[in-house]
Amino acid sequence: MRYTSLQDWLQWQQTLHPKAIDMSLSRIAEVANLMGIGQAHLVASQAKLITVGGTNGKGSCVRVLEQALLAQGKSTGAFTSPHVLRYNERIRINGSEAGDDAIVAAFAAIDHARKDISLTYFEFGTLAAAYLFKNADVDYWLLEVGLGGRLDSVNIWSADVAIITSIDIDHVQWLGDNREDIGREKAGIFRPGQTALCADLAPPRTVIDAAQSIGAHLGLAGSDFSWQTNADGWLWRCLGEDKHWLELPLPKPRLPEPSVAAALAALVALNVLPSQAVLTECLKTTTLAGRFQSVKYINVSLVLDVAHNPHAVGLLLENLQALALKRKPVAVFAALADKDLKTIISSMAQAIERWHLPPLADVQRAAEPSHLKAILDEHCCQVRLEETMELALQHAVEDRTEDDLVIVFGSFHTIESCLLAMQSTSAYADSAQ
Repeated sequence: MRYTSLQDWLQWQQTLHPKAIDMSLSRIAEVANLMGIGQAHLVASQAKLITVGGTNGKGSCVRVLEQALLAQGKSTGAFTSPHVLRYNERIRINGSEAGDDAIVAAFAAIDHARKDISLTYFEFGTLAAAYLFKNADVDYWLLEVGLGGRLDSVNIWSADVAIITSIDIDHVQWLGDNREDIGREKAGIFRPGQTALCADLAPPRTVIDAAQSIGAHLGLAGSDFSWQTNADGWLWRCLGEDKHWLELPLPKPRLPEPSVAAALAALVALNVLPSQAVLTECLKTTTLAGRFQSVKYINVSLVLDVAHNPHAVGLLLENLQALALKRKPVAVFAALADKDLKTIISSMAQAIERWHLPPLADVQRAAEPSHLKAILDEHCCQVRLEETMELALQHAVEDRTEDDLVIVFGSFHTIESCLLAMQSTSAYADSAQ
């Protein structure tokens, strides 16, 4: 065993491979086969695999699948990324995070098996999840694509159901700068003869062509499964299997309907859609850290949201509008430099006037607060540059009047920094749990 602590393992993994992102499948597939956790094992175990890709809404889709399966007594292993606060969040078995000791044991097994094969940080995590799922003999593997699809680590296994939740422009350096190219990459998780679902209401032609070219059974949102929202909740139906509408509640906070609708269609494809009563209870209790997460800090209401691209910001705005606030909230905002910052800020500028901009310490890809201020100045927003996240939260709370809401958003790193800052005081309480 190379290390005894999880943190030591994670730090070492980030130095092992020359590239942080190395989009190829040969190395991880070879190690998976050496460990007996490759595709052959998955087939032999008779576990079912659902792979979830897309620009946004992947985590929500996985969580709904997980909750619905557990409610029926099925065992599950879920692998998602990135984490908000703890690495353990990435690997869940039957709804519970894997412990440090279990992950360390998995890393040691991977290190022993790989010999001189170099692996990335993400590939180590993918293999660790599979190793723990095998040991737990779970019924369902739920794998979230980290980046793209075709060359993402989770794609060494063939999905019984592959889901694309949404397709938007992000990660241009690796996936392309248009929806057609990005759609082609995401459709790489489809498999011949298996179910493929796309929840994007306007899918690029490349997604449809990819499914047709390999003989995947493609289900499209709006035709093969659909949904409608109303004041009391939403209606869902899967036309191929169940022609009547199911009346269901909207999760609070609101999760993206396309992701939830696709999750339910996947359950239909696998013949494990629970009853309406079970689904209703699942959706009432399904939450996701960092997705419009409500917390209390010094007796002030804060909302934390990882929204980091225009599509995710659109859902954030919908959730804010649903609150029918009397006054515009105060924002603490930090983001990564390689995101579409101008579009994100222009979208939110109408909803927020007062902005606090802290740096993201130790995040190399972080946008400089002064750069964010320059963009915000174009929209005549009130902006304050902050020295630390702690000061940004303090000043945002002081800046508010009466019952103003404080919203913290911009990236997973932003929410992590915020939570760490808040946990240093006893005045913090997570209202979402």
